[in-house]
Order: sequence, then structure tokens, then C-alpha cells
Amino acid sequence: MALQPFVWLSLVNGAHNDAVIAAALLAAMLAFRDDRMGASSVLIAVAALVKLSALFMVVPLVLHLVARSRWRDAGLLALGPLGAVLMGAAIAPGSVVNAARATRGMVTRTSIWVPVKVAGLAVPHITALAIGGVAVAVAVLGWRRRGDRDAAVAAGASLSLFGLGASYTLPWYLVWGLPILALSGDATTTAIVATRGSAMLASYQIGVGSLFQTVPRFALSTALPAILIVAFVWAVWRGPQPNAPSGSVSKPSGSNVTV
Repeated sequence: MALQPFVWLSLVNGAHNDAVIAAALLAAMLAFRDDRMGASSVLIAVAALVKLSALFMVVPLVLHLVARSRWRDAGLLALGPLGAVLMGAAIAPGSVVNAARATRGMVTRTSIWVPVKVAGLAVPHITALAIGGVAVAVAVLGWRRRGDRDAAVAAGASLSLFGLGASYTLPWYLVWGLPILALSGDATTTAIVATRGSAMLASYQIGVGSLFQTVPRFALSTALPAILIVAFVWAVWRGPQPNAPSGSVSKPSGSNVTV
């Protein structure tokens, strides 16, 4: 993962705060695995105060705990991030609205929604459909994988869904869940997300002009994103099915890792 071009070229050289968010969320996942729900909650809250998309991680983790009847831990985990966002909105009422409006009406070059935009649907409607679709997908994914022995795949995949399926998406958005997916040992899903980020970065380096620019740009910006999101859905859907959940949150053994 460290050798992925979109990580070291886009994130490190670009000094994006997405690397900090990814580190906080990875630490939150490690704390969750160690049954330190308070620490995990605080770390997700810190990330959510930087970018609201960090809240997507809460859904699969809460469902993972609820499936084990750990209601108190589920409430504790959700309390930190939601409380931090509500407190931030109370202190700076315009912050949430500004964040919601920042990318409203924008469809980036590598978004899977570009063909819908070309077809003539109003861009604000596309934005609403994309956000709603990502939120529903996160909920469905969390429910589907709630019985996994380890919640890392569901958490990392949920964070990756925004970069894969939003109307406004940039290469560094894919790093939010990538370290957690790498931690999970799910090589297939990790590779799909890493490929998507690298392809997005490559697309932005190609200009408009000759046929030698138009064809690879179309392949990287339009064709490949559609293929990769189908592959992503297949990879996360075929994973471990709900199996008699235990009361503990444990690390997976090598034999239970999806590859």
C-alpha cells in the first residue's frame, strides 16, 4: 500500500489532511479490536470533526456490536462521533451547512455519475442521489457483514464507498479506508480500492487533445470506475456470512481472512 502512487504522490506531496484522517481511523480500528470502545469513539470523533465522511465508519462498527447484543458498547461508540458533530454544529452553526454545500452541484471527472450527468440529469439531483446511495450502501454493507469475526473489512469498505460512489470524488478520498482494509487482510478489496485511487490520479495527469489522450482518459475516468465499483460490490458481498456472533471483538486468525 505504501508504494501506491496516489498515496505518496498525491497525499504526501500534496500535504492533504486525508492522511491524518486515515491514521486516526486506523488507530480507531485498532482500539476497537482491543475492546477499547471509548478510545475508538474519540478517535472517530476527531476524524469526523475534520471530515464528516468519517461517520461512515460508525455504522458497521455499531452493527457489529449490536449483532453481539453489546448495546452499551454500541451506544458508547456512536456517542463520541455524533456528539462531536452536534457540538461543532452548536458552536459554529454554519459549519455543517457549508460542508454540505461545498461540493453540491459538482461532478468530478472520475465519478461514476458522469454518464448520468451527460444524459441530462440536473447536477444537484445527482449530488443528492449519490450521497443517498452511498449512505444506503454503507448501511447494507454493515448489515451484510455484521456477523464477521472482525469488523475491519466492513469498516474499511464503508469508508471507501464515498470515494468510489460519490458525485464529487478525488484520489486522496480513497485513502480513508485503505489502511484498515490492508489491516483486515482482504487482499482483493484492498487492491480494488488502491487501483481506483491510482487510476483517478493518473486520469488527472492526462490532458485533452489527441486520440492518444482521449482514449486512455476515457478508460481511466469513465470505463474503469464502473468496472471497479462492480468488482468492489462483488468482493465485499461474497465475504464471510453472519455466523453465530460471540460477545467479544477479536482479531481474525489467518484462516478466516478473506483473500
